[in-house]
Amino acid sequence: LSIDADGSTILHDRKVYDATLSPVGTIDAFGADVAGSVISPDGSHAWFDVALRGVLRASISTGALLDRVSTDAAPYGAFSSFKRFTSDGSMVVRVERGGSTSRVSVIVP
Repeated sequence: LSIDADGSTILHDRKVYDATLSPVGTIDAFGADVAGSVISPDGSHAWFDVALRGVLRASISTGALLDRVSTDAAPYGAFSSFKRFTSDGSMVVRVERGGSTSRVSVIVP
């Protein structure tokens, strides 16, 4: 679950809701399993962690896939535990945990 800075747009996996929890739409431009998602602070974009495809960015208003950031293949048994924007909205932080190790990726939109 991810909420933009003013609370007007909510993202849960691929589903988008307004502040009253009314469905607004679904982002389904890439047809793959989503391991996690995060909405940009201004509510204009969504970032999705997609197995074997990297991190994808889509438009909230149109649902269109905008770009992709490749990520290294995760070690066996690893999973991406969370994606978050930094407080100033300048970076997406992704943490991937597996066993006793973790990897941190920083993506600058």
